[in-house]
Amino acid sequence: MFVICSHEIWGRDNMGVFDFFLGRPEDRFAKKVMRRLRQRGWPYPLSYASDRFTIESGEGGTTYLGRIFEDWLTYPLSRRQAVLDEALNFLFEAQVKGSYDEVADLLVPVVRHKGEFGALAFADAPVRPLTNPLVLALAYDQPHSVQFINQAEVERVGRSFEELYERAVMNLRDRSGGDFALQAKGYYILDYGDVYVSSRLLQPEIFQSLSLKGEPVVVAAARGVLLVAGSEDTGALEAMARFGLHVVRTDARPIAYQPFVLCDGAWVHFEPGPESSPGIHLLCIAQRIWDDVEEGLRLVDELAERGDDVHVAKLDYLEAEGRFLTFATWREGRPTLLPRAEALFLQDDRRGSILRRWEDVEAACGPFLQEPGLVPPRYRTGQPPSAETWKRLQTEYSPPEGWDELS
Repeated sequence: MFVICSHEIWGRDNMGVFDFFLGRPEDRFAKKVMRRLRQRGWPYPLSYASDRFTIESGEGGTTYLGRIFEDWLTYPLSRRQAVLDEALNFLFEAQVKGSYDEVADLLVPVVRHKGEFGALAFADAPVRPLTNPLVLALAYDQPHSVQFINQAEVERVGRSFEELYERAVMNLRDRSGGDFALQAKGYYILDYGDVYVSSRLLQPEIFQSLSLKGEPVVVAAARGVLLVAGSEDTGALEAMARFGLHVVRTDARPIAYQPFVLCDGAWVHFEPGPESSPGIHLLCIAQRIWDDVEEGLRLVDELAERGDDVHVAKLDYLEAEGRFLTFATWREGRPTLLPRAEALFLQDDRRGSILRRWEDVEAACGPFLQEPGLVPPRYRTGQPPSAETWKRLQTEYSPPEGWDELS
């Protein structure tokens, strides 16, 4: 037996029966935030932009509520008031000002998922690629907030991004108190008690000091959760992978599924081999699906604006007894952009459905054209298989080895 494991896009159904009578939960939350800001003495006028889920406050700037709302929902009702106050503390913190010498000690490097900097709040923050899907940004560390540095701030202090980065990493190295906590199943959790744990990837020397079987393999699962195991320790890798999957799926501020290995002082993708643990395979597949979903959502909007009536297919996977197979679905009747997968699930209302290796489908139908400029890559289908081609796929080709037809 095997199951289809579709990626779950984080989101909420906002049109339930209670929403119909009471309004969207997001709108009610925004009203709660504005009421609480006024109670705490917020000095500026407040207005709510429901289409952007933001609060506008004149000289007080724009507050983006998306992440605050998602985080707030994860807490029990008894804790939500305190959590909301903690989340709003940053608004009462003064913006960092002063000369470079006056602000330099506050600089920190911030490692996050690249998708986070597509948000409007960080759109003008200069970032540098670290290793896909991670990027590096700079910020000022304040007691209640992380104030990201935009391009205007870089120019104001009169230093290049590279100069600011060097100082930020030096500040990070000067922080003490971190520790690697060894878990019963052989992997480590790096604990600094702050939101810059993922930034410690910029200090490869601290991982080289660990007693590991093989090279350090890490999963930067969330802002405060970084996991480490040895590249040759199969049991520890499997346990780390399963815990990492749980963290990314449940944490309000996840960073990445992708495992990385330290190679010649730099972090590169840790690619699973035939003997790798199932958990490591699943981490890599989950990251591919995450990237595919993010790109797919952006692409749907872009295609709609261009009037291009093409279906954007999703990447899925099958799982059976520790084995995995990635696939995408090509349905009859509409041109499709396919993510690269090991297999294709072809559906036809008259002929049924078949599962075939990607290469076999191209051999029978002709090669797909890669759509330019897309990362991850996608491929545009041509005409759906003719009756003759469908028969060839059924009779001359078989499902991928070890997998049955899908129904």
